[in-house]
Amino acid sequence: MTYLALAVLALVVIVILAKLRSGEEPRDPHAPPPSPAEVQRLITAGKTIEAVKAYRLITGLGLYDAKQAVDRMRATGAWEAPASTPSIPGDEAVMALVRENKLIEAIKVY
Repeated sequence: MTYLALAVLALVVIVILAKLRSGEEPRDPHAPPPSPAEVQRLITAGKTIEAVKAYRLITGLGLYDAKQAVDRMRATGAWEAPASTPSIPGDEAVMALVRENKLIEAIKVY
């Protein structure tokens, strides 16, 4: 093995060990999204990163917008629903296919 291969292997092992030590469990893709109450609980507990992740799962917002919303919710103490976006015709059908893991069909419908 070359030194480069050993270095890459060592880096991979370090990253895997860091993930295991962080205690962060991967999210079950079939689990329902977290509730607004869960986001509020995370904010109250001071777990901003987890609150942003949960808010993103609920709303579908990007990282920046979700972080801004969580910061505002921390300041006001009230749930902040995202601004509504116009729905795309067939959007519900696409999401139903994605939930059923029928990605090719979902792409065709989209």
